[in-house]
Amino acid sequence: MTSPASFRFKGWRRAEASGAARTVTGAFTLMEVLLASVASAVILASIYTVFSSAVHLRNGATDRIHHAQARARAENAIRKDLRAAYLSGSTTGAAMVLTAAQQSPHNSQFPGYLQFTTTNAELSDDSPGGDVQEIEYYVTKGADPAAAQSGSLVRTVTRNVLSTTTASPIEQTILNGVTALDVSFFDGSQWSNSWQYAQQGDPIPVGIRVRIELAPGAGTASEAPIDITIPWGAQPFSAAAPAAATPAPTRTGS
Repeated sequence: MTSPASFRFKGWRRAEASGAARTVTGAFTLMEVLLASVASAVILASIYTVFSSAVHLRNGATDRIHHAQARARAENAIRKDLRAAYLSGSTTGAAMVLTAAQQSPHNSQFPGYLQFTTTNAELSDDSPGGDVQEIEYYVTKGADPAAAQSGSLVRTVTRNVLSTTTASPIEQTILNGVTALDVSFFDGSQWSNSWQYAQQGDPIPVGIRVRIELAPGAGTASEAPIDITIPWGAQPFSAAAPAAATPAPTRTGS
């Protein structure tokens, strides 16, 4: 006859064996763990690829939008200046200038230079003065050393055109990725790529054309240049002719 203690011991062993069997039966095998890890890695890699592509497309679209906005701002600034060009041949010390050349006087490796006077100066309490200012456009070396084949289009402003001392102009970079600034003038019959107007009596062009050559963008073979053509109807300053003297009335005898 089996004692109660022996029955309890055997029952405990059977329960332990049954629990161990359940534990072993419910576990994952090494092969299953490896397959799950590989599947998770493939899913994560796919998610990362999709996310990276989306970020790359977003950054590319953002760069193109910013570049298009910079092009539009540069074109609008040049058009505004050219339409407000003021040419005067006054010899009282306020002679207005118009100079264009293929070689920049700023020792730039990029061709193109334009200097003229405008009447669109922005007046404020902090910068009082007249509305006449001198504008320069030229291409200088860009801030990015990797883009050695292109430079930056710079616009300088000199507010005090009557100053007897050389003042440092205000410089503003308005467009990057520029390779050349081509300026030509129309005299009524043909175009010329240089012009000099410095004194009264010099001829004035009837039109001006500015062409900005741009370096190829990312992933593109070439980029369309910026072409700006403005007609000019300005005339040189000339002093008004003195009024003819009125002859004194003659007195007749009675």
